[in-house]
Amino acid sequence: MAPRFSDEDDDLGFEEEESLEDDSLELEDEEEEYFDDGEDDDDSFAEDASDFADAASVAEEAEEMIDAGEYRRAIALLQRAVEEFPEEAELHYLLGLAGLEMFRDDIADNEEWTADEDMVETYESAVTSLDEAVQLKPDHANALNGLAILYMMRNNLDAAIKCWEKSLEIDEDQEDIIKELEEARRLLDAE
Repeated sequence: MAPRFSDEDDDLGFEEEESLEDDSLELEDEEEEYFDDGEDDDDSFAEDASDFADAASVAEEAEEMIDAGEYRRAIALLQRAVEEFPEEAELHYLLGLAGLEMFRDDIADNEEWTADEDMVETYESAVTSLDEAVQLKPDHANALNGLAILYMMRNNLDAAIKCWEKSLEIDEDQEDIIKELEEARRLLDAE
């Protein structure tokens, strides 16, 4: 699964997701868990990570959640999974991707970056997870691309450009990333 990198690829409109009343109760528990201090009051996801035999199974389940827009559920699952499989770059990447997508939704809902504590924490957590993925697997182009997107969202053009340049060294056939890099360079030159 590749992250969505440009506004062309991602509809940032105000889409209403269908949900059942029971799902909204489950989401409240998940929200608390995303920003927890490591002590779990709700073990609803504790069993999920240990039910998987390997990291690939967890990654597959998390990808499905992310694709379905269930970012908080994916984050809760992946937080547990990285504890169980701390050396798996893909799990850190997916955790960062879920945070990135949730951050995008927050910005779309607020129509801009705000200094809201939850937004700041979501952003910082996503950067930390994606950075950890790159530390574990320096040739993880998607993690570098995710970092670049986050940096662009905060107008950190230099950092975004460096990430995209590294990503293109790994895989030069990323046409969408070439366009993003050109745009970032244009913006930097205009400053």
